[in-house]
Amino acid sequence: VNLSQSPEASNSHLPHRFCSSSSTWRTPLQNSLLPLCRQLLKDPQVLFAGYKVPHPLEHKIIIRVQTTPDYSPQEAFTNAITDLISELSLLEKRFRVSSFVGLNCGR
Repeated sequence: VNLSQSPEASNSHLPHRFCSSSSTWRTPLQNSLLPLCRQLLKDPQVLFAGYKVPHPLEHKIIIRVQTTPDYSPQEAFTNAITDLISELSLLEKRFRVSSFVGLNCGR
C-alpha cells in the first residue's frame, strides 16, 4: 500500500455484500502492511483489521477492515494512513534534530 494513496486509489476495493461496515482491498504486496494494520487496530471504532497473502508466488495481498456501523471502513483506512504519515514525519523530524545535535556536540 502506498501510504500517499487513499483506499480508493488502491487496485481494487470490495465492500462486503452483507455488512456495510466491512470492506476488503486487494493491492500489490508491500512491506508497510503490519504498521498499517496496527494503526487501524489503535482506532477504537475498528473491530477487525487484518491481511493475508493468498499465494506466496503472487505479489498481492488482501486487507480486510471491519468497523462499527457508524464508521465506514474507508474512513478508518484513510485515517490510519494519515496518522501513519504524521507519525513517520514526526519520527523523521526528531531523527534529523538528534543527528544535527549529535554532529554539533563533537565541535
